[in-house]
Amino acid sequence: MASLLAAESNGDVVPEYRGVQAEEVRDTLIAPFNDLAAVERALCSGEVALILTEPAMTNFGLISPSADFHRDLRSLAAKYGTLLAIDETQTQACSFGGLSRLWNLESDALVIGKSMAGGIPL
Repeated sequence: MASLLAAESNGDVVPEYRGVQAEEVRDTLIAPFNDLAAVERALCSGEVALILTEPAMTNFGLISPSADFHRDLRSLAAKYGTLLAIDETQTQACSFGGLSRLWNLESDALVIGKSMAGGIPL
């Protein structure tokens, strides 16, 4: 099974390969943040086990989700039998419970490691 990561910088898809073994990179699909059509194209194969996204992209400034992005992403995950994980590593501090709680986002898993460990990977 493959994983799907959402990443975008100035309109370009930017994979983060450092420290990731080649086998894992081959099994990773990347779709631009806010591009639900690209996500659905990736999910059509039935090979995607997990969608990993952030509530709002924070790696290169702040990119807000489109109005229905997270709701529609949740629907796509359900339609294709894929798990949805939200990475609150950067956004957990925005509100008690992070943006997931503030925006009532529904996920199957939540990533908050660095925010629990004072910025150190946990």
